[in-house]
Amino acid sequence: MSARDPAPGRAPGRAADSQVALAASIARHVALDIPAGEADDGLAGTVQAALSSERKGAELILAWLRAAVLLVFAALMAVGVARPSLAGATTLGPGAVLVGAIGAIAATGLLMALLRGWYVPLLRLVVPAGDSLLIGAGIILLDAAQGPPGGSPSPGVAAIGAAACLFLAFSGAARMSHASQRVSIALAIVDWVFIALVLPVPLIPALFIGLLLVAAGVAGRHFTGRIRRVVENEIARGRLDRLYREAAAAIEAREEVLRIVAHDLRNPLNTINLTAEMMLEMAGDETPASRPLEIIMRNAATMDRLVHDLLDVARLEAGRVSINAKETPVQPLLDRVLELTGASAAAAGIDLQLHTPDELPPLYVDPDRVLQLFSNLVGNAIKFTPEGGRVSVRAASAGRHIRFAVSDTGPGIPPERIDHIFDKFWQADAGDRRGLGLGLAIARSIVDAHGGRIGIESRPGEGSEFWFTLPTAHGADPGDAEQPAVAADASGARYPA
Repeated sequence: MSARDPAPGRAPGRAADSQVALAASIARHVALDIPAGEADDGLAGTVQAALSSERKGAELILAWLRAAVLLVFAALMAVGVARPSLAGATTLGPGAVLVGAIGAIAATGLLMALLRGWYVPLLRLVVPAGDSLLIGAGIILLDAAQGPPGGSPSPGVAAIGAAACLFLAFSGAARMSHASQRVSIALAIVDWVFIALVLPVPLIPALFIGLLLVAAGVAGRHFTGRIRRVVENEIARGRLDRLYREAAAAIEAREEVLRIVAHDLRNPLNTINLTAEMMLEMAGDETPASRPLEIIMRNAATMDRLVHDLLDVARLEAGRVSINAKETPVQPLLDRVLELTGASAAAAGIDLQLHTPDELPPLYVDPDRVLQLFSNLVGNAIKFTPEGGRVSVRAASAGRHIRFAVSDTGPGIPPERIDHIFDKFWQADAGDRRGLGLGLAIARSIVDAHGGRIGIESRPGEGSEFWFTLPTAHGADPGDAEQPAVAADASGARYPA
């Protein structure tokens, strides 16, 4: 809220009416639909300005209607003076014409002022009071013109009074102000009681028309709530549309970076790697230059792996991961995993273990993708396990699937961070520069593309276990993996059933 807006929950002053409270209420509701950090502190002021503009427009419409009705009323009064028989009156004196003329002049003057942009909030209370006085004076003069006092009430005058009170009761809703609604309803009821007593109107019709006035006023009060919901929806939609456009622009910028990385960095990396290999062959393994060359080759290989991860993410952003599945024995696949990750584990002082049953049915998977999956999970476990720790790879039959698990004895993951562990470009430690935060997101997409499930069980201070399931050759439908599979949201498959 801005400094000039009342604090939420604080009653606004009488002069401010309910406009500020309504604007603050809308702002609070809209803020719930806007992501955290995106709510505008000046939202209540913006809503209040929009409501003020709408109130001015509503007052202008009422002014047009009032001026038109009173001009017609004044003209009819003038005709009634000249031709009493047309008005159904025995005497229609100049007082009726004067009241009609005063009302028409006042209504026209207010209309002209509003057309020139003049508007004060006090009009929401003053104008209904003026309408009420005009209705009362008009009914008195019309009743006097219909015959001697105490005579039978004229149905025409009663009908005019009822219609005028109905307009007064309903006019408060157009001003979108609870105070104006209450005042308009109260004045309409007071006017009708006065009319019923002056004419007089029989009790039952008077009560019935009074109930209609109350019902009209109550119905009008609900318009403010409906208008508030419309304003909330429109503002929230506008904000969310803006956020969507900003997100789309950010994604496009990131896609542009990915394209640059994919097409402009791979060739220089390949050149660096090949040149380092040639220089190492020419220099020999035991020369002083061999150590720097090996460092260059290892860093080039790391950068090439990061480029491959970025390319995989680009494919994931497109919504598809291609899978070329075939029948694949489990044990040779896991032996290949140990070959790929064993050197890294030994260099880090990590005990890498493999635990599998003697007999497991073959998988129906893309072996290259599954090797990438294991490399990401085992490599991640090695990276976060301290020297002297243990990383274990397990496999067990689970019906038509095989359940794999990669566990470590690392520090574990706090519960509040597990919800984000599979998000792209997310890392538990924002300062960690050992990767891009893509490995687990790619692992999840590979599992999803095979129709499996993936999840995590972690105990802070004890370690983590990433588990996933892959289909066996007997349980999989070969047609499912022949076409590229859409990467699905795994929010419901991150935890064990």
